[in-house]
Amino acid sequence: MRLLLLVTMIFALGVSACSSSGELSEKKARSSPEVISAAEIQESGQNNAYDVIQKLRPHWLRGRGRKSIQHNELSYPLVYVNENRHGTIDALWRISVENVTQIQYLNPGDAANQLGMNHPSGAILITVFE
Repeated sequence: MRLLLLVTMIFALGVSACSSSGELSEKKARSSPEVISAAEIQESGQNNAYDVIQKLRPHWLRGRGRKSIQHNELSYPLVYVNENRHGTIDALWRISVENVTQIQYLNPGDAANQLGMNHPSGAILITVFE
């Protein structure tokens, strides 16, 4: 009887461990520090790109250092929509998330490689389904 109880307890622990690790890996796969997926955008309940980023990845919106030695202003990421430069970070307020399929942050190095120089604070790439 004790053996049956022990086997049942071990089986129950094994099943609960497998089910919880499955949920964790699914959540990890959905959540990336550099990408906001269409599912995350929809789940956020926000109407524009700025509000989505503010809710899900607010550190993308922080200024990073000075623009140059001559200017004391903070530098912010530049915004691109479907790989076309769309403007400064203020442009995010005007981008409705209705057709946005992905929002991605590129660090300054990756932005320079992909988009060219002059991205001292990186870039935010918005992919829109047309």
